[in-house]
Amino acid sequence: MVRLQTRKYEKKGARIIAADLPGWAAPPQVGTHVPDIMVEYQGKVVYNEVETCETILTPRAREQFEEVAEWATLHVTVPLACVETAKRIAANWDIKVGMFWAYDAKMDRTVD
Repeated sequence: MVRLQTRKYEKKGARIIAADLPGWAAPPQVGTHVPDIMVEYQGKVVYNEVETCETILTPRAREQFEEVAEWATLHVTVPLACVETAKRIAANWDIKVGMFWAYDAKMDRTVD
């Protein structure tokens, strides 16, 4: 999902600064975590956390979201099947997410 999300950002005109992928510079540590993707998108530096339907429910995801959202603009990418869950969880945790991106596993592509 990280690779597909970087491609989606590029298609939207973003500049990929760093990504947790072979051949890319690693994103800088934010708090105690390293985000999955760092981009310049719509004039802002954005950090994106990519999660699955299972990992979105973990304390680790909450810690990552809190740390990134406190310091920078946070985007979250999850499978299409759990976008609403991710939105609800972020709201319950009182974490501001700048944008949610959905990954449609059946189509092997990201969707807005």
